[in-house]
Amino acid sequence: MYVKCEGADIKPYIESFNLDVINETPDGYQLKVTGEEQAGKFLAKLVEDKVTVIKFELREPSLHEIFVEKVGDVHEE
Repeated sequence: MYVKCEGADIKPYIESFNLDVINETPDGYQLKVTGEEQAGKFLAKLVEDKVTVIKFELREPSLHEIFVEKVGDVHEE
């Protein structure tokens, strides 16, 4: 899941939903969710608290992301 918000620190929301941060950039967060229900509840809480959500994207992980999660990031030398 990717989320970008404006004018609010969403780290407390991420922590309260026990979401894993995969990547944090100045533009937003890539988060690991357990499914659509968890993502929906997270979005609903942001909206309920009037957090301005600029982008919210729920997608399946790529094969590369699954590989890195299961095996680790392997670099050949």
